[in-house]
Formats: sequence, C-alpha cells, structure tokens
Amino acid sequence: MKFIKFLLIWVSQNLTIPLWIVGHIHLSLSSYLVVENLFASLGMNLLVAIRLWLDWKKHIVHKIDHIHILTKMILENEKKINDSCSKVNRIIDEINQMKVYK
Repeated sequence: MKFIKFLLIWVSQNLTIPLWIVGHIHLSLSSYLVVENLFASLGMNLLVAIRLWLDWKKHIVHKIDHIHILTKMILENEKKINDSCSKVNRIIDEINQMKVYK
C-alpha cells in the first residue's frame, strides 16, 4: 500500500504540468463527443486531484512543538530546584534552632 501511495505521488508530481498542458490543449482542440477522450481527461484530472489530497494530508501532520517541550522541561526543572532549595532552607532553619553547647 505504501508503494502504491508513493507511486501515485511520484507519477502525479512528475506529470502534473504536462497533464494540465495537454488537457488544456486537448480541451481547445477536441470535442467531448468521444467517451474515450472524456474518460482520459477525467483520469488525468483525478490523478492530479489524488496527488493534491495526499500532499495535503502529509502537510497537515502535526509537527513536534519543540518550544512547548522545552518550556515544560524548564518548568519541571524549576520545580525540582525550588523543592531542593526549600529542603536546604528547612535544614538550615533546624540547625539554627539547635542549641549549641560550648
């Protein structure tokens, strides 16, 4: 399935401009009374439309938000630092409250 998707995208990417040019020249020179011409034109446009849809699906895939991840890590580290500082301050307060005998 992945190969068929890749093949569709590759063929349509390489043939988009030629298909549109041939299609427009064909539209101006041909009559659509022949069913084969109509289906050929619809097939070319369908191939380009599928490529457009697949490219759009690939484009809207969520990207990693590095700023959000880094902000979260910074906040977690700040919390750890604050917890450590509060522990050290408690220990210092306990030491200051102790009576020292000389």
